[in-house]
Amino acid sequence: MEVILVIIGIVIVAAVAAALFEFRVRQPDVIVLYETNGQIQVRKRPFYPRHFSLPLKRTTWPVQLTVEAAAVGNLGVRIKLVGAAGPSIAHISALIRVGGWDGDAVVHAVDQVKIVLQALVKEYTERSTINAISSAGVLKHLSEHLDKIEERFGVELVSLAVQSLDPTDPKIAEALSQQEEARLLEQTEQLKHQATVSAARA
Repeated sequence: MEVILVIIGIVIVAAVAAALFEFRVRQPDVIVLYETNGQIQVRKRPFYPRHFSLPLKRTTWPVQLTVEAAAVGNLGVRIKLVGAAGPSIAHISALIRVGGWDGDAVVHAVDQVKIVLQALVKEYTERSTINAISSAGVLKHLSEHLDKIEERFGVELVSLAVQSLDPTDPKIAEALSQQEEARLLEQTEQLKHQATVSAARA
């Protein structure tokens, strides 16, 4: 009888040790994935088996990209994009397909997204004149494709901005700068004139 109790005790201890070794506590900022019947699913329970799961952090990853593009007339322009990206829960299967069954899946997918963003920026500049290219125009063109990017790559671009936009030719950059200064000066003079007219009528 004592031998049986000892054996049972050993079995229980071994089972507890195995459970402690295999199972992990899911952290609040972590998505835990698993595969079943060829589909990627998200584990909702607080504990998960580490050998049959893939934990992914919900944190965002930086997106930094410098694009050397050309406007109409083959005039060069340099555009720097900055932003942040994170995993898209709605398209998590696409993320794993692109980034692989790996803790750095989002990083791998973001690298692919950068290639697409670069192509989209060039698409926008190639059909625009150098003086018509603007940060707002670039972002508008990119925003029209963000849903497709998320669906295809499983990555959500939570923020995206144009950090800088400059012609690669210094002479053209200077000419555009002077043109913008002249436009602002003209606009200021018009506002002053309107204010003077309004004051006179009052």
